[in-house]
Amino acid sequence: MFLKNSTLALLGLPLICLAQVPPPEPQQVFEVASVKPLGPVGSATLALYGSGCDGSFPRVENRRFTVSTTVFALITWAYGFNDRGGCAYVTNAKLISGGPQWIRTERFEIQALLPAGSPAYTLVEFLNGEAPQLEAMLRTLLRERFHLTIRRDTKEVQVLALTAPKGASRLTPWQEGDPFTLRITNQLNDNGQVSLRLIAGNASLTQLGMFISMLVREPVLDQTGLDGKFNLQFDFAPINDVPNADASRPSIYTALQETLGLKLGSTKAPLDGLVIESAERPSEN
Repeated sequence: MFLKNSTLALLGLPLICLAQVPPPEPQQVFEVASVKPLGPVGSATLALYGSGCDGSFPRVENRRFTVSTTVFALITWAYGFNDRGGCAYVTNAKLISGGPQWIRTERFEIQALLPAGSPAYTLVEFLNGEAPQLEAMLRTLLRERFHLTIRRDTKEVQVLALTAPKGASRLTPWQEGDPFTLRITNQLNDNGQVSLRLIAGNASLTQLGMFISMLVREPVLDQTGLDGKFNLQFDFAPINDVPNADASRPSIYTALQETLGLKLGSTKAPLDGLVIESAERPSEN
């Protein structure tokens, strides 16, 4: 029975229009998904990108999503951190807090099938944060299989801001057909001393910042204001203590400024984070 506003007023109820209340969004669910516990990860592996960022590279193809990793890493993908650097970025900025320790130290094998008619996402789209329905399905899986409850939070975080104070005129735009690459190679001088070379091809400065974040173990925010893709290359001294390092090479901070005109400076910024309130180990199926 529909009650007119005059009837609601007589009953002492507030005058609201029920038709204006938006319906809840349909829940995105995998057609089928299996979760298999794989046990704890080794401490050496955890040290690579930080606690929780362990596991295989995800595979996204033919409506299938497969990965062996921690619940912590799954959360970083499911809740929209992919386009900012994923798990390493979240760990370096300490953006996820709370929850039991096993979500960071135990791996699970996830094999899931997206429903027919779902977008044909690629791995690149997923890692760039361009697969919203897949992220929503992972959130559903975390709620239903791991009984994850979570709330969003804003954290004031110490970050490194990547800026272009002089316009960064020394950047080389990419050319049509240049492949994407973002990697580190070792360089040896005539005395056998080691330095590092960062090579980026067809890469944005946001992607460069995310890569540097993994090297320096601090969150890096692209504040250059420069869009587009570039081909970049510069040499720098090893960041950590390594035997026979080439001391003549500049630090990564100096190399960025001298070679590319870019600057890394410390600042504080409010970043979106998460607080895990509860999680439970799933039964194997």
